Amino acid sequence: MLILLAAIGALGSIAIHLVVPALPDIAASVSATPAQVQLAISFYLAGMAAGQLAGGYAADRLGRRPVILAAIALFTAASLAAAFSNSVALLIGFRFLQAAGGGAAVIAARAVLADISPADMLARRMAAMMSLLLMSPALSPVLGGLLASYGGWRANFLFLSACGAGLLAASFTNIRESLSRAGGDKPAGLRAGYAVVLRYQAFWRFSFVIACSSSVMFGFLATSPFFLIQQYGLSPAAAGWCYFAVAGAGIGGTFAVKTFERRGGAFRAGAALCVCGCVAILCCGFAGLQGVLPLIAPMMFVAFGVGISAPAGVASILRLIEGRAGAASSLSGAFQMLAAGLTTTFLAQWPIEDLAALGAPLLAISVAGLILAPPGRVSEIDPLLSR
Repeated sequence: MLILLAAIGALGSIAIHLVVPALPDIAASVSATPAQVQLAISFYLAGMAAGQLAGGYAADRLGRRPVILAAIALFTAASLAAAFSNSVALLIGFRFLQAAGGGAAVIAARAVLADISPADMLARRMAAMMSLLLMSPALSPVLGGLLASYGGWRANFLFLSACGAGLLAASFTNIRESLSRAGGDKPAGLRAGYAVVLRYQAFWRFSFVIACSSSVMFGFLATSPFFLIQQYGLSPAAAGWCYFAVAGAGIGGTFAVKTFERRGGAFRAGAALCVCGCVAILCCGFAGLQGVLPLIAPMMFVAFGVGISAPAGVASILRLIEGRAGAASSLSGAFQMLAAGLTTTFLAQWPIEDLAALGAPLLAISVAGLILAPPGRVSEIDPLLSR
């Protein structure tokens, strides 16, 4: 069951990273500009935000099983429709629906795991689920690059629709309703929980920093295919291995959280490392350095920092807002996706022709996050910040 829930939760992430190496191919196929194709990332992130908010509400009102089945069905149908899109407008629309399904699915899958897990086992099972989820951004770009290289970009979406169909069948067979009507939140109670969370200063502060780090990463994902494939001449498959290296650095950062936490605090340290990586990109651009290494090596540093700060930030939010963990997680995730979507939309209009033009906005975003990042260990954060 844990593996099935993790696979459902990973749908949204896989659909982001699997398509990234195919973006230049998509632009050429539908006669779109790079800026127009990058909007497919922006609208996808907006769809993820909408899906997480709607999915959390529906899972508590209608039940976990119907939301999971409906969300995966929507994801599958939208993926199949996207595979046969012949215009960038249709592709963007179907990507939004695909993301809405993926966003609702991940929230409902987490709710099922919480329902069926004893209190003393929940944290361990959530950690195991997250470990499985972290594999998707590392492996998906490699697979996406291979699919785009040998089957064209439509093969990427056909693969996603096949994954959705398989998970829909497995979910229909194996997932039973786990919501206890006696213990579940009523819709009014859920809305009240959202209102409580939004009044906490800590929620906005930590969520803003997490959103900044995510915006840097998604900004890189939206723009880098045109550097790697069009400017540097890599094949989509070779570009996929570059994303594998960046994602691997992010996974390495998650394993370093304990070390940085013991040495004074992981959250601010991760934000500082993210800034250092963006500074390196900007310096490479000003020095006239171009190529795969000047782009990917600093981004590995950024990803390592994000891998440290993101888990520490989520842990801080859940600790400071006791009793509202579900609402806080849903709202923070939606805010994160919306911020990243706005960033990629902005970068689609920004004239990015070299690493200096890419590094400048990424550095500004990361610095804004560092300024608001509270210092100290998660366990020592001043509870007054939560008021």
